Amino acid sequence: MIQVEGLSKKYCKDLKRAMRYAAEEVVRSFFHLYDYSNETLREDEFWSLNNVNFVVQPGEALGLIGPNGAGKSTLLKLLSGILEPDLGRIKLVGKVGSLIELGAGFHPQLTGRENIFVNGSILGLRHRDIIRRLDDIIAFASLEDFIDTPVKYYSSGMYVRLGFAIAAHVEPHILLVDEVLSVGDLAFQSRCLERIEQMRRQGTTFVFVSHDLSKISRLCPQTLLLDQGEIAFLGSTPQAIDCYRRITHRNYEESPGTKERTDEVEITGLEILDPSGQTPDAFDPQSTIHIRTHFRVYEKIKDPVFNIAIFTADTLQQCTGFRTDIDQHPIGSLSPGEHHFDLLLPECALLPNHYLVSATIWKPGCLAPFAWRWHDGRFQISGGQEISGICQLLHHWQT
Repeated sequence: MIQVEGLSKKYCKDLKRAMRYAAEEVVRSFFHLYDYSNETLREDEFWSLNNVNFVVQPGEALGLIGPNGAGKSTLLKLLSGILEPDLGRIKLVGKVGSLIELGAGFHPQLTGRENIFVNGSILGLRHRDIIRRLDDIIAFASLEDFIDTPVKYYSSGMYVRLGFAIAAHVEPHILLVDEVLSVGDLAFQSRCLERIEQMRRQGTTFVFVSHDLSKISRLCPQTLLLDQGEIAFLGSTPQAIDCYRRITHRNYEESPGTKERTDEVEITGLEILDPSGQTPDAFDPQSTIHIRTHFRVYEKIKDPVFNIAIFTADTLQQCTGFRTDIDQHPIGSLSPGEHHFDLLLPECALLPNHYLVSATIWKPGCLAPFAWRWHDGRFQISGGQEISGICQLLHHWQT
């Protein structure tokens, strides 16, 4: 079990000032001068985490997502005991294993086998337990040929394989996993995900940090979204991912030097309509969907190419795409003013899920676009049969 209450951690942007503040704290504590509160920010200080609260019950898996610099790694380091909080309380029930930094806890001069014993002891395994699990750890890491080689000669992937193999076989009650799994190859990542699911069924509690939203969706029913050190959302993973995309889109629009238009064209909106022109909350399978793209032309353009792409909302996997030039549907010239174009999908074959729509207007014969909107349109397909995959192809059976 993990219980976090009012957790806050601050840092100083300037190293010299941070060292001076630390010296001042030592002097104040020596003379019992406690006139500085941990709740107060000094000059150049900022909250890496601010008033974070959540609970993870035994056997649950919590996803942790957010933009770079949101405080995800700081939170994991606080949970693992590497850092001390400035404010708040952390309660962990059970043995904790962590994999939050590449090669953390390994001695570069020792062999892989020797590091298994050292790292296993740090994580709380007795010597005889390590011997009993040694072969399984080596086999899981696929390092049989290099286990007696000093780890300073290991690649980053070999580091991760050995580190995760040790952490997974310590059988912790709580396992903290950072983005490091993305370093391994596809076969190893599959083994890791299968091992995590197996440990979850056995009652292990997980906190899993990743920018790979498909892994978060697969492993974690609940997800915590951090933004600028504070909780932006805590709840079901599909909703957290949707909120994360809105934050990412907002940050992209606010960042300097980025825009979704040229001087000629701007896409002003996307609508997902039914045949009557309404925007229902959800579409039935096999229903007709109209994707309407509104755009504004500032300077006359000739023969633009329209492109629509549909993605799953949870994993951002592209389902399909459509282009007017491939479909041999020429547009001609467009004069300045407000316009829209429609893409009609009769008897849409997409399976029940949440979907996102991206639109792009391309310059003919050129890789540069006129304008684009990423994942701006949203719609849901609901009802129908529970079938895995993305779409339901027209089919029939023969015997």
